[in-house]
Amino acid sequence: MSRKRKISTKTAELNAKEEYKKYKNLHLDDVSKVEKDYIKALENMEIKLLGKENEK
Repeated sequence: MSRKRKISTKTAELNAKEEYKKYKNLHLDDVSKVEKDYIKALENMEIKLLGKENEK
């Protein structure tokens, strides 16, 4: 590809979150139950602090 593609900040952020979800799901079995519980607690806290709109 020789053309540069411009994307908005919002689109880039959404793409990064989607890729992170894929990565996280692939490596979920690599962590212990305690680590899984901790990650889930952090995610729940993030949802409460930022609101459900950023959950996508």
